[in-house]
Amino acid sequence: MGSSSSKWLLGGGLLILALIIASVVVGLLNRTQNAVLLPEGTPGAAVQQYLVAIEAGETQQAYEYLSADLQEKCTLEHFRDTARYLDRRDANNNRDTRISLESEQSVDNAMEVRILITEFNVSAPFDVNEYSHTEVFLLEELDGGWRFVDEPWPMYGCPDPANFR
Repeated sequence: MGSSSSKWLLGGGLLILALIIASVVVGLLNRTQNAVLLPEGTPGAAVQQYLVAIEAGETQQAYEYLSADLQEKCTLEHFRDTARYLDRRDANNNRDTRISLESEQSVDNAMEVRILITEFNVSAPFDVNEYSHTEVFLLEELDGGWRFVDEPWPMYGCPDPANFR
């Protein structure tokens, strides 16, 4: 009789453990799609729209947030290569990213937008790694909107066009 009740107890315990693990994993992987939109026409909104375009794979739309000087310096093709790097990096990981606005402040004739990026990497059953870093964007109001005047994350430098002639 003790053997039968031990099997039921072990089975019930394993079932509860499996349900707990499943709920933790689902909770960590479930992203809320209700992002708070920043006020239109602000530097923070321009950064938000740029990052949403990058995440959606809309590199042409994201590229349009670069100033004319940056677009002249970096071709759309090179900009796309930067975005493809992020796609490859995230395709190989179970990664969830949260981005929050830390501050907007005037710097000379530009606006500095500071964001906090927190990346969560989840591996079953209980391994969750979190990494946070701050990125700073510099924008100016040009051509009727806010444009990046310094290379925005994730774009770190563009190849020198002289090397491709």
